[in-house]
Amino acid sequence: MLRLALSTAVLAALFFPIYLHGPLLAQTSTGEIDVIVLDPSDASIPNAEVKIAGANTGNLIRTLFTNRTGSAIAPLLPPGQYDIKVAASGFSSVDQKDVVLRVGETVVLRLQLQPGSASQSIVVVGQAPLTEEKSVTLTGVVEGPQLQQLPLNGRSYVQLANLMPGAVPNSTSRDNSFSAYGNSGLQNAFLLDGARNVSYLRGLDTNSRDALRPPLDSIAEFTVQLSNYSAEFGASAGAIVNVVTKSGTNFLHGSAYDFLRNNHLDAANFFAQAGTKPFLVRNQYGTSLGGPVKKDRAWLFGAFEGTAIRSEDTSLSTVPLTSMIEGNFGTTPIYDPSTTTANPNGSGSVRQLFPNNTIPASRFSSIGRQIANWYPAPKVPGTAGNFGQNSPHKQRNYFGVARGDVQVSAKDSMFGRISVGRFSDLGSPPLPPPAQTPVEQSQPRYGVGYGYTRVFNPTLISEFRFAWSRLTFPAQWDPKLGIHVT
Repeated sequence: MLRLALSTAVLAALFFPIYLHGPLLAQTSTGEIDVIVLDPSDASIPNAEVKIAGANTGNLIRTLFTNRTGSAIAPLLPPGQYDIKVAASGFSSVDQKDVVLRVGETVVLRLQLQPGSASQSIVVVGQAPLTEEKSVTLTGVVEGPQLQQLPLNGRSYVQLANLMPGAVPNSTSRDNSFSAYGNSGLQNAFLLDGARNVSYLRGLDTNSRDALRPPLDSIAEFTVQLSNYSAEFGASAGAIVNVVTKSGTNFLHGSAYDFLRNNHLDAANFFAQAGTKPFLVRNQYGTSLGGPVKKDRAWLFGAFEGTAIRSEDTSLSTVPLTSMIEGNFGTTPIYDPSTTTANPNGSGSVRQLFPNNTIPASRFSSIGRQIANWYPAPKVPGTAGNFGQNSPHKQRNYFGVARGDVQVSAKDSMFGRISVGRFSDLGSPPLPPPAQTPVEQSQPRYGVGYGYTRVFNPTLISEFRFAWSRLTFPAQWDPKLGIHVT
């Protein structure tokens, strides 16, 4: 068996420092929270303590102190919900709950402290919508609840990119995704957990530009940047699609589903044989589960999705009549090539007809006779479009994702992700064997992602990202042709 394999490895932001002033950024799947602490007169409060903790995980992620302008900047935060507590000498502390940070965003949070003792605390649960103040990028964000609630044919998250301004469906491209401001879909770039997730065969292999496409239930959110995005994103003239997978939390949560479609729910096919309806059973099923390994310290999340399609493809073909296979072509003129002579009346040549348009059995080629006998008999009268059938077709597509997150220490955190998928397609041709033979294709795919974040001090942070993906396209050996075919 021959194999065409494609492997990619990406190292992103290898010990890349991020400074409070003039940050240096690499492509990533994180966001930033900027906290500005003020007193009742809107004057800056320096040296205020800012603690940022995960709202759903409970782990303390950053401890910062405001500078002389009252600002504290927390870059490289995973997207999610955060609880932020601010305390300063001579003021009551403030607990801001459930601050939502999306991938690629810089959220600016202004908190006003009231005079009082440190033992007094003000808890803020509701808040006005936070706005992006530091970027002019045209970006659309699709979060987990939207992924679950919006109707998607085939449960592919890429379809939702068509809802973004400047994006239109691109059904004519081999990647079958979307076009951003007139650029081909093959010019879009895909990121998974902050690292490249691109099929470098440009979608001509699997009809998808992204190398790995995780199930919907494993996606926390994704963004589509269509214009004016940062120089940190390269190798793309189209849009940037950045997908972030879910992580576990301190609470056990999961899902299970099965979507069914079959021929009993479909209308009759116009080209199918009269009185028959092509067989179809399509099941798309899956499950997900996430929770803590150690509360406030380590979490796991996993998701699996499978699609099984058993169907029949309606086809209409032309096969030779039984009399033709025996040499009798009826009223169709058949000329004998052995009688070729020069045209006595001009240029060119002439031939004589076989008697009664019938080729004698003695003139049959043994190879031609064998090939002719492979054809099935017609099912309907006529010499054209006289053979129709519903050919069986089987497709299987499986994809699983497992992710673990660990708060190693107050300054160190990391995550790891494993993705495994397999697509198989067994299709039958319009004519039954031996006239034509079924074709089977199999496309395994694998992916690994890893990220490590180290906080040296409030103004110096490094992030390491590693990603590896592999797509394999086996070829089949055809014993009749003596070659490998795909």
